[in-house]
This record gives sequence, structure tokens and C-alpha cells, in this order.
Amino acid sequence: MMKPAIVLIAALLIAACSREDEARARAQAERAKEQARETAQKVREESREAAHKAGEEARKASAELNRDLQKAREKTRKALDEPASPDEAPKR
Repeated sequence: MMKPAIVLIAALLIAACSREDEARARAQAERAKEQARETAQKVREESREAAHKAGEEARKASAELNRDLQKAREKTRKALDEPASPDEAPKR
């Protein structure tokens, strides 16, 4: 009679341990899931910030290129408008 009681107690202990392990695994999975969500959110925010910064830098570079182009146009216009010096006059 003692053996069935021992078997029953052993089965209950194994079941209890199994449930505890399952609960522990679920909790660990939830923590990992939350960590993944936080990491994804952080990556999204950093990505937005980087894109914004890159856009600002591109606008600045474009403005600088436009200023340089305008200066070059002005120099070209002045050069075309100035009469040629006698030394540089084309020979006909």
C-alpha cells in the first residue's frame, strides 16, 4: 500500500515542478518579448532622428552648392560683360 502512495506523491511533485518550469518559461518569454519591443522602438526613434539629421545636412549642402553655383554664374557674366584687354583681343 505504501508504494502507490509514493508513486502518487512523486507524480504530484513532478507535475508541480513541470507547472513551475512552464510558468518560469512563460515569464522569461514575456520579458524577452518586452525587451524586443523596447529595442524595436529605440531603433525606430534612432532611425527617425538619423533620417531627420541627414535631411537637414542635405538641405544645407544643397544651399551651399546653390550659392557656389550663383557665384560662378556671376563671375561668368562679369567675364562676358567686360571688354577684352587689347592683349587678349582676338586677331582677325
